[in-house]
Amino acid sequence: MKPTQYPLLILLQLATIFAFPQAWKSEVRAYRDGCGIVSRQCDLHPARQPGFMWFGTREGLNKYDGYGFVVYKNSAEDSLSLSDNHVTGIVEDQKGDIWISTAGGLNRFDWSKKPVYTLQRLHSSDLISALMLDDSGKIWLDHLTGGVFVLEPTTGKVVLFSNDSRNTGSLSDNNVSAILEDSHHQIWIGTLRGGLNLFDRDHHSFTRYQHWNKDTSSLVEIPS
Repeated sequence: MKPTQYPLLILLQLATIFAFPQAWKSEVRAYRDGCGIVSRQCDLHPARQPGFMWFGTREGLNKYDGYGFVVYKNSAEDSLSLSDNHVTGIVEDQKGDIWISTAGGLNRFDWSKKPVYTLQRLHSSDLISALMLDDSGKIWLDHLTGGVFVLEPTTGKVVLFSNDSRNTGSLSDNNVSAILEDSHHQIWIGTLRGGLNLFDRDHHSFTRYQHWNKDTSSLVEIPS
C-alpha cells in the first residue's frame, strides 16, 4: 500500500464515525450509597467468576452482578460473617476464591461454602492494610505494624517476615507501606522508615535499599 493512501483511509474511518454515531455511544451509570452500594469510598476488583465485580468499602464488602449489589458485613451473632466492615484489600486466588483483608483480619469468600469466614488471627491487632497475590499463588499480607505475612492458600501455612536488629538480611522495618511484584516476579516491599526491600526467594532474606547521606545513588530521602 502506498503512503499516500493512508490519509484517505483515515478520512474514511472518520466519516464512518460521524455518519453512524449511534454505534459509538456508550452508557455510564453512577451508583452511590442508596443505590445498593454502602459507601462512597471503595476499591474495585473484577472477579474471574463471570459477571461479578467486587467493591471493598469502609462499610462492608459489595458484590455486583450487573443488576444489583449484595452487601456482606460483620455480624456479632454470626461467627462466619466478615471479620470487620473496613475492607482494605481484595485478591482472587488461582482457585477463584476471593480473599478479603480488613481492619479486623483476613477472610475468604469460598464459592462452594458459606460465603465469608474469618481466617486464623495473624497478629494481635489484625490490621491488614493491603494484599498481594504473587505468581506462585501465595498471598502477601501487608501488616501496618507487624511486618509481612505470606499465606499459602492450599495449606493454610503462614510465614512471618519481620525486622530483626541482629540480622541485616531481615525486613528493614515492620511498618510496611506497600508490596509489589514486578515483571520479573521479584517482590519489593516498601516501609515507612526502613526504605525499600527486595525479597530473595531462595534464601528467604531481603536486600535493603535505603538513603545514605554520602551516597548520591542511594534512595532519596523525603522530608517528613
